[in-house]
Amino acid sequence: MKKNDIIVIVLVAFLALGIGGYYFATRTESKNAKVVIEVNGQLYKEVNLYEDQKVEIETSNNHKNVLEIKDGYASMVEADCSDQICVHQRAIHYNGETIVCLPHLIMVTVQSDEEYSVDSVAN
Repeated sequence: MKKNDIIVIVLVAFLALGIGGYYFATRTESKNAKVVIEVNGQLYKEVNLYEDQKVEIETSNNHKNVLEIKDGYASMVEADCSDQICVHQRAIHYNGETIVCLPHLIMVTVQSDEEYSVDSVAN
């Protein structure tokens, strides 16, 4: 590798870091965001993403999950299903993010007025 190759690599790395930093620094969170909880495809409850609380979700088959909303993040903290995948999913807070508990047919989605667009489409 020559000196110019190293300079190009460093410049590309700084450019990538700059673009990534700009993206995360300018991304805004809507204070009007809500968490929509659906059980078996039906609306169960809607709650504000910025009101700290725990929501007990009970299904028709007597199963129970607990969703915790804290500091603008929603996460499933308890579930009585065997696989516990929903409990191990990371907390959500951006528009369109979801947590799904397949055994109990529960879907938790963040919805807000934040608009996002498609940068490109691959064919």
